[in-house]
Amino acid sequence: MKVNSVSPGFVTTDLTDFAVMPPEEDARLPVHYALGGENSGRFVEPADVTP
Repeated sequence: MKVNSVSPGFVTTDLTDFAVMPPEEDARLPVHYALGGENSGRFVEPADVTP
């Protein structure tokens, strides 16, 4: 079993018009880790892995 926590970051929506990523692009990271990302026990953000 793999366990990871994924923060997609700021997504451009009606409430956050200052964000830079559209939902379609920002959904890639959570989907990647939900479908079997590389390692386990990580907190992953769009920029990098948080130690």
